[in-house]
Amino acid sequence: MTTTQATPTVIYMEASPALKGKARKFGHNYRKMALVELQPGFVGRPKMISNRAIGVARIVECRVLHVGSTDRSEGFRVRHELRARATA
Repeated sequence: MTTTQATPTVIYMEASPALKGKARKFGHNYRKMALVELQPGFVGRPKMISNRAIGVARIVECRVLHVGSTDRSEGFRVRHELRARATA
C-alpha cells in the first residue's frame, strides 16, 4: 500500500528588515529574503516572514542582505537563486 505525499508549497518572500544605527540613518538598501513553506490547504500569502505568521509551516531559508544598484550585487544574485528554488 503506497501513500501519496503532497509536496509542500514553498514561496519566495521579501521584506525590509529592522535596521539600527548608521545603516538606518543613511538609508542603506537592505532586504530580508526568505523561502517560506506554507501549511497544507493555506490559500494566499502570509503577512510576515515569521514562524508565527498564519499559514507558515516553517522558514526554509532566510537572509538579510544589502541590495546594490547593479545585478552584480549579492542581494540580486540571492534573490534570483531563491526565486528559482521556490515551487509556487
